[in-house]
Amino acid sequence: MPRTKSKSENEIDRTEMLRYLKECGLQPVTPRSIQIYLDDSLRPVSEDAIEFHLLYMRDRGWVELGQQKRVGAQEFITWARITADGVDEFDRRASVLGEAR
Repeated sequence: MPRTKSKSENEIDRTEMLRYLKECGLQPVTPRSIQIYLDDSLRPVSEDAIEFHLLYMRDRGWVELGQQKRVGAQEFITWARITADGVDEFDRRASVLGEAR
C-alpha cells in the first residue's frame, strides 16, 4: 500500500506543478506531461493525485482546465494551463522558499 503524503509534501507537489505550468506559459499541457515533469523532478505522483491537485488548484483559481466527458464515463482532464492568479501564487511560494524568479 502506497504511503500517504503529508500536507507539506502535497504543497511541494503543487508548487512544482505551478512551476512547470508557469514555464509553459499559456501553452496548455496534458496531465501526463505534468506527471513526466514531476517524475523527472524526483517527485513521483500518481495520475489520480495529479487530477486531485489540478482540481484543487482550479478551485483556488490558479489553473484553467479543459475537461471532456464521454458517454457513460466520468469527466476527465485533457489539459491545464496557469492563470494570472497561479503565477502570483507561484511567485509567492518561490519568495517564501528564497528562490530567484
